This record gives sequence, structure tokens and C-alpha cells, in this order.
Amino acid sequence: MGDLVALKSPQTERDATADLGMTLALTAWLMAFATLFLVLGYLRVRAPVWPPAGAPSLPLVPAALNTAILLLSSAALSYGLGRIRQDDNVGLIRGLAGATALGGTFVCVQAWGWAEMAAAGLRSAEHGAYAATYYTFTVFHAAHVVAGLVVLARLLQGAGRRRFNNAAHTSVRTGAMFWHFVDGMWVLTFFTMYVL
Repeated sequence: MGDLVALKSPQTERDATADLGMTLALTAWLMAFATLFLVLGYLRVRAPVWPPAGAPSLPLVPAALNTAILLLSSAALSYGLGRIRQDDNVGLIRGLAGATALGGTFVCVQAWGWAEMAAAGLRSAEHGAYAATYYTFTVFHAAHVVAGLVVLARLLQGAGRRRFNNAAHTSVRTGAMFWHFVDGMWVLTFFTMYVL
């Protein structure tokens, strides 16, 4: 007689497909961010002095505040994911709402940082690669935060309709993967751009 082969449920198949899809997407985004980090490293090594003389310092306070905000948003989302695994839809809504509110706050604080730099006169025409890398990194990252906010808003809408539970929350998990990735990229950006 032959061996019995375990049959995977359709939900298990969908989960595996969703995880693979998000992993591939995150790998692509990781390569995009890695390219930016490599370009920054190259420019810094090649520059006689970094930042260039006369260029304003990057706004450390808004950036540090944004780091704390995104770390808290990841914690809120992790809380929500943990709660739906316990079939607690209200806990999921709280976690998603907290992460969404903190993500929106991040964008507002980032706008404050951009306004400070514009007021200080940081422009690519005058400060070259230093200004270009600052704006490229922060705008590219903020665009990912906005995309993540769209995902969180859709998940919040689904949670409000009670679409998720312990057995069916793949989209919450994959959305959390994306959000944690975006948060991690900000931490690397913060240390690379503002601290080093």
C-alpha cells in the first residue's frame, strides 16, 4: 500500500501563497532601499567632507521623534495581531487604530522636518548630493508609510466588519509584515542619515 499524503486546506494554501507573495515584495523593496544605502555610502566616502560646509544640519529632533513613533506603531500593530489570534476583534481594532494614528503622526512630523530643512535653505542646487540624498531617502520612505497607511485603513475597515478571526487573518499578518519592514527601514535610515 502507498503512503497517505496529508491534504492541505484551502486556507493553508492561501496563507502560504500570501506569505510568499509578501516575502517577494519585501525582497524587492529591500533591494530598492539597499541601493539607496549603497549610493549614500558611496557619496559619503567620495566626498571630501560630509555634510558639506555651509549645509544645515539635518533635523535630529523630528527624526528621533519619528523613530519612537514608528516603533510604537509596530508595537500597536503587534498587539492587534496578537489579539486577533485570540479571536479578540476589539483588540485588533485598537491595535490597527493605534498603528494608523501613529503612522499618520509620522507623516505630519516628517512634513515638519522637511519644512525645517526648507527654511534652513537645504536645496540640491546649493548642497548637491547631501540635500538630494536627504530628500530622496525621506520622500521614498514617506511614500512607503503612506502606502502602509492605506493597507492599515483597509484592514481597519475589514476589522470593523468582523472579517478576521483566529482562523482567518492572513491579510492582517501580511499587512503587519509590510508595516514592520517600513518601520525597520526608517530605523536604518535614522541611524545612517542622522546619527552616523
